[in-house]
Amino acid sequence: MRRFNPIIWSSLFLLTCGLGPLQGQTVEHIVFYRDAAVVTWKSDCEQVPCTLALSGQPLDDARYWVIPSDASKPIQVSAQSGPMAQNLSQQERSGDLRTELEGIELDLSLKSAQLDLVEEDLAMLRANRKVGGTAESVLVEDLEEVSDWMHTMFREALYRRVELVGELTLLEGEKTGILEELATLNGHDVHHLTADVSDGTGFTLWTEVLESSEAGWKPKDQLNLAQGGQKATWSQRVGYTLNVPVTAETKATFVDRPWSPRKLNSDAAIDPKGYGKVSREEEPHAGSVVWSSEQSAQRFDVPSGLSLGGPIQGEVEVASHEVSVVRSFSCTPKTASVVEAWVTFPLLHRSAVASREIRVQNNGKTPSMRPMMVGADSIQVSCGVDDEWWVSRSKEMAMCSKSPLGNRIKHKRAFVIEISNQSKEKGMLTVREPLPTARNLEIEMSPEDLDGGVLNEPLESIVWHIELNAGERRTLSFSYDVIHDKGVSFSE
Repeated sequence: MRRFNPIIWSSLFLLTCGLGPLQGQTVEHIVFYRDAAVVTWKSDCEQVPCTLALSGQPLDDARYWVIPSDASKPIQVSAQSGPMAQNLSQQERSGDLRTELEGIELDLSLKSAQLDLVEEDLAMLRANRKVGGTAESVLVEDLEEVSDWMHTMFREALYRRVELVGELTLLEGEKTGILEELATLNGHDVHHLTADVSDGTGFTLWTEVLESSEAGWKPKDQLNLAQGGQKATWSQRVGYTLNVPVTAETKATFVDRPWSPRKLNSDAAIDPKGYGKVSREEEPHAGSVVWSSEQSAQRFDVPSGLSLGGPIQGEVEVASHEVSVVRSFSCTPKTASVVEAWVTFPLLHRSAVASREIRVQNNGKTPSMRPMMVGADSIQVSCGVDDEWWVSRSKEMAMCSKSPLGNRIKHKRAFVIEISNQSKEKGMLTVREPLPTARNLEIEMSPEDLDGGVLNEPLESIVWHIELNAGERRTLSFSYDVIHDKGVSFSE
C-alpha cells in the first residue's frame, strides 16, 4: 500500500459558498488517546469530487492517512478550507440570538439615555446647592424645605445612577456572551479533504485524521459508598473531549497511553493490506467491554457509541465492579484535630485506568475528588474527614519537667489524646504522633510510657492501632524525654 500525498489544486481553496452537508460519509470509529484522537472516516463516493473528512484544524500531510478500496485507481486528494454551513438547529439558534441581541441593544440605548438624564439632574442639583435671596424674600422655613427637597432628590438620583450602571453592566455582559456564541456558530472555518479520480467513476475510501487539539481522555473513576456498608461500586470511567465538525454516531476505543508519532493506521479499525474493514472475531455485544493488551497499553472498546456534534465533552463507563471494602480511620492530632476516613478494596488488574485520584460519592452526597494509593494487591482511597469521629490532644502539664543534664537540658514531655467513635459502626483507628525533630536532639522513651503505642522509626512517630466500638471513647496517655544542647529549640 502506498501513502497518498495530497495534490493541492489551489494552495488553499476558500469556499465562499460554505460547505454543504456530507453525502455518503460516515465516522466509523474513533481511537482516543490520553492527548489526541484518531478519527476514521468512510466515504462511499458515487460522484466526484467527493468530501473524505472534516476537521477543525488545518489538514497537513502528517495528519491524515487515506486508504482506497481499489489501489489501482489514480486518486487525487486535496486539502481545502472554508466556512462551515450551519445546520437547521444552528440556523434557528443564530436567529434567536440575533433577535435577543436586538432587544438587548434597544435596552442599552434606553438605559444609556436614562443615565444621561440622571447625570444632568445631578449636575443641576450640584449647581443649585446654595439658595440665594435675603431674609425679606426667603423665609427660613422655605430654606429648610428647599434644602430637604434637594437632599432627597440628590440621594434618589445617586441611587438611580447606581442602579442604571449595574443594569448596563449586566446588559453589556449578556451582549458579549451572545456575540461570542454567534462567532462560534458563524466564524469558524472547517478544513476538509476532497478526492477525485481521472475516470470520474465512484469509489470507496477510508481516511484517518489525527485530532490533537481539544482531543483526548483522562480517568474519571468513581467509587460509590453506602453509609456503613461493606460493599461499594467502583465505576471505571473516562472523560473525553473532541472537536469534529460533524453530527454522527460512532464507535470508540480508549487506549491507555499518549499518542506516539507513527503511521496512523497502526491502531485503527482498518486492514491496510485488504483495503477494508477488519473482521473482529471478538466483536463485543451491546453493553459489554472488550479489553486487551496492546504494546504495554490497554484498550477499551465501547460499542454503545458516541454522539458527535462539534466540540463535545462527555464520560463513558468502561466497566463497573462491586467490591468489598474495608473501612479504616486515621488521625494526626498534633497537626489537626480531625479524623480521616479510608476505604481499602482489592486491586483489579484488568483496570486500564492509571489514575492517582478518584471521585468518591459517600452515601449519595455530591462526589468529590480524593487521593488514592495503589499497592501490590489493593487500592486505598481517602474519603475525607469523618464528622462522626473526633480527636483532641493536650499537654499534661503536671507531668512535664525541665532539668539540667551536664552541659545539656532534659525535658520530660507528657500528652493526652482523647478519641471518640460516635458512629453506629465499630472501626479501626490509626493514631500517629510525630516526634520532635531538630539537630542535636535525642529522644528517650520506654514502651511502658506509650500506652500501647509503638515507635515507627521510618515515620519518626509513635503509632497506635485502636479498634473502637460504636459510641466508645478512649484516652491515650504517653510521655517521652527530649535531651538537647542549650539554645536548641524544638516543636512540641
